Amino acid sequence: MARDIVLAADFVKDVTAHVRWLTARREWSRIEGLERGLAEVEKQLAWLPACGVIMQREGGAVLRKVILRKLPMAVWYGYLEADADAAIHLLRLFHVRQSTPTPDLRTWRPRRR
Repeated sequence: MARDIVLAADFVKDVTAHVRWLTARREWSRIEGLERGLAEVEKQLAWLPACGVIMQREGGAVLRKVILRKLPMAVWYGYLEADADAAIHLLRLFHVRQSTPTPDLRTWRPRRR
């Protein structure tokens, strides 16, 4: 069974900011590519959440990072590792060359279904 995908507020802000930046530069095809890439990653994570690189583990939660297949963007996500029904929480979206802080698992509160 596929897991639910939850978009964290910071992830939505990151996507919105990136789309605004692309819009200001009239990069319409890159916006479409981002939409396709994010949809692809959501499908992939729903069925195979362990596909990303482990960045942190704490208290049963795991933080992973996956690079979009056709774009230089990284999605940081977290979930409860031992709960096969736990939702996948998309936490942040960053450019791969962007200097970024690691999302903090202590501030992310996964919930069981």
